[in-house]
Amino acid sequence: TTGEGDFSISQTFELGGRRAARIASAQADIERETASSEDTTRRLLRDVAAAFLRALAVQERLRSLQAADTLAGDLLKTAERRFQAGDVPILDVNLARTVSARARSELLAAEADQISALGDLRIFLGMTATEPLAIRGELRERKPYDFDALLASALDRADLRALAAGIRQAE
Repeated sequence: TTGEGDFSISQTFELGGRRAARIASAQADIERETASSEDTTRRLLRDVAAAFLRALAVQERLRSLQAADTLAGDLLKTAERRFQAGDVPILDVNLARTVSARARSELLAAEADQISALGDLRIFLGMTATEPLAIRGELRERKPYDFDALLASALDRADLRALAAGIRQAE
């Protein structure tokens, strides 16, 4: 008996530099993903810095409101003593009570803001609620920035490099 069969061999040749275009596209994709990763890191560091500064601002506000609460309490005590001595009317005592209650309310609101700000900072830092966290710093410290250096470094931002790599990949 005789059998019948087919046999074929083929080889593909790329025309017009398609291989070089595929390689360039892959390299642009790698550059885009690398730049995208660096941009994510930049954004995370920005968010951590903003959360830290917010926590620092709330801490300063809390310190100020604690002093105001103490002064309002002292004012209330003084007004009550003066009322008992017959020196001021009850209206002044009630006004001092209102001021004291308002100061206490603002203090409690600031304490809630501090808990929230520290919670946000813990989240950005990947900390658990049980880990100790203390912040230190000064809001008054200002770093001088060189405008020309900032402008020059703006062209090397990771998000802009990712966009440029995406354009190269598309081309």
